[in-house]
Amino acid sequence: MEEHQVDLTPMERKVAIQIAKGKTNAEIADHLFISQRRVGQLISSIKRKWQVHSRVLIGMMALHLGWATLAIHPRTVEVLEKKVHVR
Repeated sequence: MEEHQVDLTPMERKVAIQIAKGKTNAEIADHLFISQRRVGQLISSIKRKWQVHSRVLIGMMALHLGWATLAIHPRTVEVLEKKVHVR
C-alpha cells in the first residue's frame, strides 16, 4: 500500500483527496486554483499510476489510505438507522 502513497505527486494527492470528498472537476479546479483541464490531466495520471479506470476507485483508495474521511450528516444517519432498524 505504501507504494501508492509514493507514486503520486503532491498535486495528484490533493486531487485524489478532493475526489474522495465527492468534488467535481470544476470544484477541484476552483479549490486548487488550477484549470479544469489540468484537473483532468491529473486524474488521468492518477488512474494510470494506480491502474484504475474510475474516479470512484481513486476516491476509495484515498479514503483507504486515510487521506480523507467520509462525513455523513446526522439526519442522514437517523434516516439510515430507521431503514435498517438499528437502535
